Formats: sequence, structure tokens, C-alpha cells
Amino acid sequence: MGIRVGAGFVYVALSASILMSQHQKPERTVKANTVISEKDPKIAITLPAKAIYIGADRWAALRYSRL
Repeated sequence: MGIRVGAGFVYVALSASILMSQHQKPERTVKANTVISEKDPKIAITLPAKAIYIGADRWAALRYSRL
């Protein structure tokens, strides 16, 4: 026997999660060619001036650690 959830509830839940995620500060900041992390770990990485950003790919490492 499954639980039936109305479309309105799903819409409200998704909207709330999207709005909550918009108020979070970024984990890292970038100034010129330096990436700055204030925690986990606190570090600043300076790249060469000729470095070019080509994109990001995020994945859950925990999922792959149990293979």
C-alpha cells in the first residue's frame, strides 16, 4: 500500500528547498586567479595568470568509496 502525495505538496516542498539553497553562502570564493577557502581546509590556492576555467564536475565520493 503506497502513500499518495498531492501535486501541491510536492510543489511546495520543492519550492521551499530551492529557496533555502539560494540563501547559502558559497563554499569557496575566487579573487583574480586565487581560490580562497575559509574552512575545510582553510587555504588559498593561486593559479598561474594564464590558467583558464573549463568547468566543474561534482559527484558524491562516498558512493564510490564502497565499491
